[in-house]
Amino acid sequence: MWTPHPSAAGNERAQGFVMGLGWFLVERNGRTFAGHNGDIVGFSSAFAHFLDNRMTVVLFCNVGGIDSPHEVAFRIAALFDPTLDA
Repeated sequence: MWTPHPSAAGNERAQGFVMGLGWFLVERNGRTFAGHNGDIVGFSSAFAHFLDNRMTVVLFCNVGGIDSPHEVAFRIAALFDPTLDA
């Protein structure tokens, strides 16, 4: 599920991610996380599972239009593991 499966074009890496089966796999500060964002009118969400230390942050916001809800999840994770701080 969290094994990278790049597209035939392989252009995801230029954007800083690769897809697993439904999950974005991203390197951040030398650490890998699997996650996914969501956003509709009035709501934003993020799921980030840090593979190296097996920590997961799930974020639900009653606010839409958050540009990068995963950044909020990273800030929460950094409270528990300062090495994740950007």
